[in-house]
Amino acid sequence: MSEKIKKLIKAIAGAVFIAAVCAGIWYGLRVLLTDDTGSYTRVTLHEFYSQDNIDVLFLGASHCYRGIAPEITDEKLGLNTFNMGSSYQRIDTTYLLMKEAVELYDIDHIYVELSYNVAKKHAEFESDLTDTYIVTDYMKPSLRKAAYLLERSGDGDYANSFLVARRNWKKIFEPGYIKELAEKKQSDAYKNYEYPDNDEERYAGKGYVESDVEIPEGSFKNRPDEQTIKLEEIDPEWDKTVLDMIKFCEKHKVALTFFSTPLTSFRLLCYDNYDDFIDKVNGLIKESGSSTVEYLDFSLMKEEYWPDTSTLFKDNRHLNAKGAELFSSIFADYINGRLTYDELFHKDIREKFASMEPGFYGTEYRENADDTYYDCRLVINREEETKSFVTFISDEGEEIILKEFSSGTEFRIPMDLHGACVIGVGTSENDVQTYTTYY
Repeated sequence: MSEKIKKLIKAIAGAVFIAAVCAGIWYGLRVLLTDDTGSYTRVTLHEFYSQDNIDVLFLGASHCYRGIAPEITDEKLGLNTFNMGSSYQRIDTTYLLMKEAVELYDIDHIYVELSYNVAKKHAEFESDLTDTYIVTDYMKPSLRKAAYLLERSGDGDYANSFLVARRNWKKIFEPGYIKELAEKKQSDAYKNYEYPDNDEERYAGKGYVESDVEIPEGSFKNRPDEQTIKLEEIDPEWDKTVLDMIKFCEKHKVALTFFSTPLTSFRLLCYDNYDDFIDKVNGLIKESGSSTVEYLDFSLMKEEYWPDTSTLFKDNRHLNAKGAELFSSIFADYINGRLTYDELFHKDIREKFASMEPGFYGTEYRENADDTYYDCRLVINREEETKSFVTFISDEGEEIILKEFSSGTEFRIPMDLHGACVIGVGTSENDVQTYTTYY
């Protein structure tokens, strides 16, 4: 062996050794500085890579990981199903996970959850990569992962993207931080990939997070942040990625279905044109030319299958444990062919609400221009057939009539009032249901 080759081998070996040492140092710093003891995606990805095979995969954002209970879909389908949802999972992250799963497992069917809130552009998420890191931090190293991080990262993000400990380097100077974190990471729960339960939610296996929080009827109270579906705000890259997913699954002979978990009637009524989003997704499928891909929007479910109650939700968008259990069962019955599309779904949101009894769901409110009043609107599904009253009972016991029993849905609450707002809704004075909310 020539001296030149020997020198080259030594140089390569030295470079590999230095790289290994640096990698070891950065891994050690990650362990010392990164508090992932409350990360459910750490647990989910560990389970994901530990499967013998996955037959059915669910992908998407928080609606997905809070809506699909694999324990139920496993039993009803007789297959191994897995929920790979994550908080605010961008469509390109979904596509990344789809590719990862198809390479590792012999998957029969992938179901991708779509929601308007994730589809539209959010400037704050373009500069904040947290939603990306909560997935990529726990993926196995690969060229695919590296390429994705390079594409997602801006000029100032590369160090944070590839050197996880870099994000928390200031923690070194916090007294007791490293010692406290080390103690948490020495626990059996952390070592065994057990997600710590809390008062609101718990990790229930294979990516599903369930909550016992239950919303009382008529108690939703929100600022009117979204009153219209604005298709022009949907990121063009979202459209492209949906089409790319269809091509990818056709190429790899994996069945693909898009779906949306049910939203509350409150949320659907706050949008005044939700059907536009449904038409948008169906239009993309038509554009793809696929004859096998379909879109299922479960907000269109008929009441005999999906009761019109807020008690199935933990907030106005996400299912609680009771809702996820029912939804997962219905979804599995549809997949199994026990329910047909026409049996389960209305043709559009307008038809859905026209078929329902009049109902009250909550209140939208916003501060007026001079910050003296809340301008409020009652969210009712059959406004033309109902009347309502609003009485405010202050903390001091004073009763103030804000709206006499009449048609219309708007009223005002002075900002300096604090107490209970009693709302009565009905078709006549002899048919009134009352609800209480607090300001």
